[in-house]
Amino acid sequence: MIKLPEPFRRHLDNPIYTVADVARIIDEPYHIVYHWAKERQEKPPLVSRCYVFPDAEFYIAFVGLAEAYAVSILRKYGLSTRQIRAVVKKLNSEFKIEHPLASERFRTDGAEVLYNLGIDDPELIAVKNNKRVFRGILEDFLSDVTYADDGYAYSFRLLKYKIATVVIDPGISSGEPIYEASCVRLIDTLERLRAGETLAGVAADFKTPPHEIEEAWKFDRAKAA
Repeated sequence: MIKLPEPFRRHLDNPIYTVADVARIIDEPYHIVYHWAKERQEKPPLVSRCYVFPDAEFYIAFVGLAEAYAVSILRKYGLSTRQIRAVVKKLNSEFKIEHPLASERFRTDGAEVLYNLGIDDPELIAVKNNKRVFRGILEDFLSDVTYADDGYAYSFRLLKYKIATVVIDPGISSGEPIYEASCVRLIDTLERLRAGETLAGVAADFKTPPHEIEEAWKFDRAKAA
């Protein structure tokens, strides 16, 4: 049995995800997420693990999921894994920030580090009133993160959904993505649709707007194609 730390912090200490769970939720290949979570010499993991069992399976808390999602967003925005590691290393060593990619301080200190490392793509960073700020999709991501009192991510919205509001909160439905309007798990609606049920029927049963389920279903079908 896993002994949970005291005081227990759900977003930092609860090992509710496997690597496979994280990969599914953020739409990244399993081996990529495993690589981010694996510790190597001179290369600390980008994704924090709570526990590693003898079978080498990693168990990850919500803060690790938030880190993985941040890495995914940064890579889609054009940063390499090497550049992201450089940012994380500097935030860890010089700014003394644990879990920097899931920290509220990433909004300000992270931008400063990116600039000082020469990662100064004008689409990524702007200088405004002598204060460097994130722009574009990264800013969108950070604006949809809710932080706990300790300054670490407690919930966030999945950016790819433009019609549906899909959020992840470790205190709701075991940290699975849910439709914010109904608190119904995304996976539950998709499994019913995969089984051949109608969109209207699933929406009525789950009391969730059909246009939100339809968008999720389109993404699911595209991924399966």
